[in-house]
Amino acid sequence: MSVRRVQSVGGGSLAITLPKSWARRAGVGPGDEVLVGEAGDILLVEPKKRRESRAVIRFSSRREAVREVLAAYLRGCDLIRIEDLPVPGLEEHREIRARISSLAGMEVVDEGSTYIEAKCLLDPSAADPREVLRRMGRLVRAMVVDSMRASARGDGELAKLVEERDDEVDRVYFLLVRVIRKALRRPTLAVSMGISPVELVDYRVAGMVVESMGDAAVE
Repeated sequence: MSVRRVQSVGGGSLAITLPKSWARRAGVGPGDEVLVGEAGDILLVEPKKRRESRAVIRFSSRREAVREVLAAYLRGCDLIRIEDLPVPGLEEHREIRARISSLAGMEVVDEGSTYIEAKCLLDPSAADPREVLRRMGRLVRAMVVDSMRASARGDGELAKLVEERDDEVDRVYFLLVRVIRKALRRPTLAVSMGISPVELVDYRVAGMVVESMGDAAVE
């Protein structure tokens, strides 16, 4: 950690210089704008224009590709590209596209015989972890009630509906994890949401508990 001297720049304003190493990594230069946030006594600085985080996945098997797509999504990658798909690879394309479609905000934006490219179109600042967790809670509450009814009545159709809701719970849970991880890496995002890093961890744990309750309702 470096020490910077605070300087007066007139009109009562104070200024410090930005570390060159950080500016290079962040792509910030003279004339560029940065976002400044306050978290108690801590000042947070972030580039206004952020580079898209990308993940390139080399296809090895359907199972591995699907797993890596989910992992990249949870890490907060904005652009995910799967390369070296087999030709014709119809089943491979279908399975990977199905995984992409199951992730909130993800859309296939380009596709060829040997590759698929997907992008997250969801603005992370529009997905408040508190509201996402509440949605999970409402879904799981309905699952538990319907699971008990299905068991008491021997209602197979209602039991099937509970299973379908579990897929939606997973979808919302994955979104929660993605948003929380982005906010932990971008403190200014957490500040704009009015959430502290400690609270983000609490929401992550709460999400795991609620997701487990959904799994139990299916069983």
